[in-house]
Amino acid sequence: MKILVTISQTKDDKYRAACQSLPGCVITAESYEDAETRIQREVEGYMASLNVANAVKLEIDRSMQWSEAAAPIPGEVT
Repeated sequence: MKILVTISQTKDDKYRAACQSLPGCVITAESYEDAETRIQREVEGYMASLNVANAVKLEIDRSMQWSEAAAPIPGEVT
């Protein structure tokens, strides 16, 4: 199963990773690499809570590297 994840850099030089197909699946990290690792764990945990046994392969969209004002994602708690 492939799941699209978007990682963007915020104005305060942090990284925000989100998976719009999984409501609330959003993390913030200090580095791009940490964002990749943490969103992988977040997605795996989300899928486990749904009792999905298949391996999850993330497809990371690297085209968006900076976000002026990261718009809230539906289901995201701010």
